[in-house]
Amino acid sequence: QSLVTSDQDIDNVYLLIEQGKSMLQEALAHGSIMPVARQRSAQQLQEASTLEEALLRLRKKKNSANERQALMGSRPNAHHPSNTSDLSHLRGERESLVYSAQKLRGIVSESNAILGALKGQGTTLEGVQNKVAVDFLESIGVSNHTLLQIARTTKLDALLVYLGVFVLGLLMLYILFK
Repeated sequence: QSLVTSDQDIDNVYLLIEQGKSMLQEALAHGSIMPVARQRSAQQLQEASTLEEALLRLRKKKNSANERQALMGSRPNAHHPSNTSDLSHLRGERESLVYSAQKLRGIVSESNAILGALKGQGTTLEGVQNKVAVDFLESIGVSNHTLLQIARTTKLDALLVYLGVFVLGLLMLYILFK
């Protein structure tokens, strides 16, 4: 792993690197050094910058590890007795949720069955209503031909109303966006 272990060590190494960098920058700024020494100083300055970046990453890792430890330190250990009671409590909640979900599925399926039965009854009652109306009109002397004409006229009237509403809506949209 790393030889630097504490925050104090990180700070000390960081200060040493900063001092070394400032000395190297002074040497590079001084124009009387030889080209080989200048090249070597520039290379050492680059290495010092790399070390500085590595120390900053190490400090961030250390801080996040400390924060994680602070957050996780308050959690009970996996072998701690209160943790088993927490797990049994969670297990009980899960069983309760599973039971509730099963009951809810049963209610939904029963509701769907009732809705289907009501739709069937509505269709049957509609047919009975039409039959009663036809029987009543036949009993007062209205012919079957007249009844069929009334039914066709009713359907045609409904179609004309819906078509009129559609055309009126298109006309209003045309006027509105013109």
